[in-house]
Amino acid sequence: WFARRAFVEDGRTAAIDALVLNLGIIFGTMALATSAAALVTGSRGSMPGWGANVFANALCVVGFLCVATVLHRRVVGRGRRALLWLAAVACLAGIVSTGTRVALVLYLVAFLAVVVVRVVPRGLRFVALPILAAVAVALFAAVPGVLLEVVAEVSPRAQSVGGVTIDRTVTLPRLVEAVGRESSVRTRLALWRASLGMAQAYPVTGVGWGQWNWSKDRF
Repeated sequence: WFARRAFVEDGRTAAIDALVLNLGIIFGTMALATSAAALVTGSRGSMPGWGANVFANALCVVGFLCVATVLHRRVVGRGRRALLWLAAVACLAGIVSTGTRVALVLYLVAFLAVVVVRVVPRGLRFVALPILAAVAVALFAAVPGVLLEVVAEVSPRAQSVGGVTIDRTVTLPRLVEAVGRESSVRTRLALWRASLGMAQAYPVTGVGWGQWNWSKDRF
């Protein structure tokens, strides 16, 4: 409903900016609260009922919207721009407190991508962006440890994967092997295979509302 109103009202740019600002304030406040709780308890932070991964994914999306809005829209007022930046930083802190590594990597990559798009002139983007993407992929393939070491510095949970300590000496084959040993990866693959089996067995109706958790053992 909010998204629809933002797109149909007059002055839609201002309406969308206001929508992103409201989301940033709400989720930034939630992120600060969970970060403080994680510092006090020493455990992974999350909102009750969300789960750490789900909450981190939501913070990733909202934080990215805040950064993109600041860099790509003419937000009125320094106060609003400052609030959007604060919300983006708070979302980053919240993601770190959840210990969710994938969301952290995606957030940092998205942030860098938005900054690059902003720096490159509009007329050159169709050439520059694919080249930059290819260079980034090549760099990751050549020296993944150097890049992931930055993530490991931010999040303690990202300092090891599958029993391998992340540092600048880690190579891509070793990283792939370590990811294959990671328990969370193996668990997700098993659950995805079970979900695919459910979809194949019951392509139209599924297994029933709320029944996935009860039916997964059969698949």
